[in-house]
Amino acid sequence: MNDIQITLVGNMVTDPVSRTVGNDVTVTTFRIASTPRHFDRSAGEWRDGETTFLPVTCWRRLAQHTAASLHKGDGVIVQGRLYSRSYDDKDQQRRTSYEVEAVAVGPDLNRGTAQLVRATRSVAAAPDAWNQSLGAEASTPTADSEDPFTSELAGVASVSAA
Repeated sequence: MNDIQITLVGNMVTDPVSRTVGNDVTVTTFRIASTPRHFDRSAGEWRDGETTFLPVTCWRRLAQHTAASLHKGDGVIVQGRLYSRSYDDKDQQRRTSYEVEAVAVGPDLNRGTAQLVRATRSVAAAPDAWNQSLGAEASTPTADSEDPFTSELAGVASVSAA
């Protein structure tokens, strides 16, 4: 498949919004704004270019983790597939819109710090348990946990601005 892979660095301009579709599949959407900057040597200052706004869609576990970890105003890095959709507007003018289907989303560590706490599969598979765990302090499972990969840590990532 010839998907267009894209990496965006920018700011979340909306809070993530989650919903459940189909057979309990979680989807989370948000918008990201990315503004290029360049140094104008003649003026001796930085200049902002035109801001690009793109909607981002996350699915399943990534959707749950994004909604639990990130908020409007956070600096984020999004990697995913860029899709375009053409349509006719109310005046019958042909328009094209763009959207990113995220493969990975994370905080921009140029803007703050984060502490990743791995989620167990049982927590990620159960949205109610996941949401309840947000207020609880992360705990370390015992060595005889079901999943050896996630037996080290359980919980969510916390992000703090610098």
